[in-house]
Amino acid sequence: MSGWDSKVSKAALSCCRRSLDALKVVLQAWLNRGKLEERKVRPISKVVVVADEGMMAREAVGELLKEMGVKFRKSEGQGRVVMTVDGGGESFIIEVVEGGEAQGGDGLTLRVSKPGFAERVEALGVLASELGNFDLRSVAEACDGFTTLDVVRLVQFAASRSLADGRDKVEEDDFMEGVAVLQRRINVSETLPDDLSEQLYLMAVSEGGDGFSELVHRVNAGEKLDRRLEKMLARYSFILLDEPEKRVVKLAKARASYERLKKAFGGGQRS
Repeated sequence: MSGWDSKVSKAALSCCRRSLDALKVVLQAWLNRGKLEERKVRPISKVVVVADEGMMAREAVGELLKEMGVKFRKSEGQGRVVMTVDGGGESFIIEVVEGGEAQGGDGLTLRVSKPGFAERVEALGVLASELGNFDLRSVAEACDGFTTLDVVRLVQFAASRSLADGRDKVEEDDFMEGVAVLQRRINVSETLPDDLSEQLYLMAVSEGGDGFSELVHRVNAGEKLDRRLEKMLARYSFILLDEPEKRVVKLAKARASYERLKKAFGGGQRS
């Protein structure tokens, strides 16, 4: 493993440590299961770690086991990684699921959430403390909501920017520029709706502006439409497929999404 890869694994554990504390406790209990069995307690022997995309949970779990000095074997398939710790003729199973859900079964399920401020500070310290003289806490505050992978990419961007400017050291502005670039991507991905109907409402809001909002409210009220709104209804007739209360909800979501999109791209005007 290269020096950078080792740092990334350590940073992944820093970002996930809060969520993986329970895994460490349960694994330590299993390794000392004889004491539990003396108390007539059966130890937990399987943990499923469920994480969102970008949390790098498999790297975090692997680093945790390494930190604990525990040997394990690994197998992968169908978006899952299984890490098995053997001992005394028995096995402790750790299943890591990224971007999915755990299937039913016995064992303990842990969910890996996005890192908090302290976790981001620790991860940035692992990845970037030797790159320059800057305030890690300010950078960590700026990248609120970032996943582990986002933090890694932020450091890579900042280092690349300083190199492009011919500087030996990374400055805080390099990170802030990276935050702006990555935050724009995050805002857009979290703003765009998955549902086709809600996508149509977002399209109508971006095109029709306040006129589309007026159309929805007048249709809901059963009011007579003027020629302008009749033409608009012909274009956005999909609103007739919804009940009045659903139209209001989808309109509100679309307006909020549109405002976030405008902010993400630095402005913009309705057509």
